[in-house]
Amino acid sequence: EALSKLGCNLENVASQEPDAALGNGGLGRLASCFLDSLATINYPAWGYGLRYKYGLFKQRITKDGQEEVAEDWLEMGSPWEIARNDVSYPVKFYGKVVKGSDGKIHWIGGEDINAVAYDVPIPGYKTKTPINLRLWSTKVPSAAFDLHAFNAGEHTKACDAQLNAEKICYTLYPGDESVEGKVLRLKQQYTLCSASLQDIIARFERTSKGNVKWEEFPEKVAVQMNDTHPTLCIPELMRILMDLKGMSWNEAWDITQRTVAYTNHTVLPEALEKWSLELMQKLLPRHVEIIEMIDDELIHQIISEYGTSDSDLLEKKLNAMRILENVDVPASIADLFVKPRESPAAELSEELESSGKELEPADEELEPGESPAAVLSEELESSDEELEPADEDEPKEGLKKKKKVDLKPIPKPPKMIRMANLCVVGGHAVNGVAEIHSEIV
Repeated sequence: EALSKLGCNLENVASQEPDAALGNGGLGRLASCFLDSLATINYPAWGYGLRYKYGLFKQRITKDGQEEVAEDWLEMGSPWEIARNDVSYPVKFYGKVVKGSDGKIHWIGGEDINAVAYDVPIPGYKTKTPINLRLWSTKVPSAAFDLHAFNAGEHTKACDAQLNAEKICYTLYPGDESVEGKVLRLKQQYTLCSASLQDIIARFERTSKGNVKWEEFPEKVAVQMNDTHPTLCIPELMRILMDLKGMSWNEAWDITQRTVAYTNHTVLPEALEKWSLELMQKLLPRHVEIIEMIDDELIHQIISEYGTSDSDLLEKKLNAMRILENVDVPASIADLFVKPRESPAAELSEELESSGKELEPADEELEPGESPAAVLSEELESSDEELEPADEDEPKEGLKKKKKVDLKPIPKPPKMIRMANLCVVGGHAVNGVAEIHSEIV
């Protein structure tokens, strides 16, 4: 009514400032509540996310039904965001892991992009100081533009690097039915984790004013992972602390576990996120090495907890709790599950004892040291030929031809990384989205 008196329409005014297309499902809603609550109770908190250019989708209702089109929330710019072009961090994909002459691990080569910060203030209820939501946009340095290719008329090739970087932040939840879609999703998750952790660590070092005490890091920093999408925070923090800050495995693992916590959004096993081990090895080779080391440490913890007396129980626990799925346990552990098998000679002896029959002597003499069971085994192995009667005139009734069975190998299930298991192992606390959910978890 007030707007109409001024000659304005409410819908027209509201449309001038579209909602940020950062996700309005369960994860987005909880993240928003987190930030709103933290700001209201005056916690010095930061939120991190990706600055999706086209959001999830915009819904249009037409005569043909629902249509999904790209969001346009950034088309006219956002009045609330502040571009921080001076805050940018490198993010790497692919490449290889090498060990230098100094004994340090180096992740080299591959594809490099930059994550650039955009800040959005989040005010609380009746508070004077807002907190910050930092969103990452992706691009490459100007040097990545292939000027030679562009001038030669290969315009698409000249812009390949820029397009590959920018598409990481195009849409929320890109389709992942294809391999390309899965790679893009994993790039999104790692970009969020790597850029955010580099920013957190840089701020910690800056506030330490040259006197960095890493043992105090978990007392100053708490990283809350909203579902399993930021799980790569765990191996990424380990990588930074070990490879870049020079810490030992035990020091880095202690800091990581005390820093990271996990909010679970589902208890259904089939809904928990898993990633192909092969895909992650290509895209993030150093992180897979760290995840394998964490899984190895977890295996020894499980053995220590449940013992080796009941091998069936131990095998069940390992299959349920390990981070790596469908991956063989180390050889030293596999020996625990080898069950003694009875030899064919022992089985034959048991059969004879139960039937009361005596073993008739064979027509052929046995070689010295050769057992009847061994002869029997050899005969069975060599009897692939079909049976035929001695006389062609004799009826062939009662004789059965031995058929060769073509046994196709059973396909092995794919090797996967269970992200929720990694979250539980790598963090110090796990909670649900509500009190009853936390109790179930």
